[in-house]
Amino acid sequence: AAWPRFVGEFLIIVIGVLVALGFDNWASATSDRRLEQEYLERLLDDVQSDLVQYEFIEAVSVAGTAYLDTLLAPGAIAEMEADRLVGAVFIASRNRNPNPIRPTFHELVSSGRIGLIRARPVRTALVEYEEAIAQTRGFWEEVSSPLPTWVRSRVKPSIEFTWLNACGQVLSLGNLIPQPMVTCPFDLGGWNANALRRDLQTVEAESYLTLHWWRHFYGRSIVTALTEAALSLERALESELRGQQAF
Repeated sequence: AAWPRFVGEFLIIVIGVLVALGFDNWASATSDRRLEQEYLERLLDDVQSDLVQYEFIEAVSVAGTAYLDTLLAPGAIAEMEADRLVGAVFIASRNRNPNPIRPTFHELVSSGRIGLIRARPVRTALVEYEEAIAQTRGFWEEVSSPLPTWVRSRVKPSIEFTWLNACGQVLSLGNLIPQPMVTCPFDLGGWNANALRRDLQTVEAESYLTLHWWRHFYGRSIVTALTEAALSLERALESELRGQQAF
């Protein structure tokens, strides 16, 4: 009579342990899936912020290249009105470098939680995006241009401030500084632009303008590669999130 009771109690204990373990595993899996979804949403927010940044840099570079073409055209500098000349120089010499910070990805790696991301397309897109970012490191230093410093050594800061206030149309990311993409008339406040006009027509200035044109040209190809990788990651994340929400 003791054996059946012993076996019954043993089975009850075993079943209880198995149920408890099963519940713990279910709770852990549920928690992991919830964390995964949160990370996927944060990764999507990160990459979409990067895409906004890349779009803005592209716009700055397109405008800068256009005005450099104008300034390098024969006779253009001598013929432009002073206020529009100064505006063109500022737009042409703009520098905007991509800065993908990637906080969520770095958190996943540093915390050892990268394994929470199960979807192979997302993991592949993450790796490809990180590779694209790694390939751009050092590019901006290698093709640095003296033009922005050269311009600011010849035009006092108050002129740029006045120009920004008068002509600003597009807001810079993060710091709300106007970044005009087209020239416009503005008050030079009695400042004489003749010295700038004269310096712009020197061989030194022409070399600086040309170098900066190439900086924009190659920079745009870099930003294009980053944009393509970011778009692939965005699509993979959106697809995975839609799939999870369907269940």
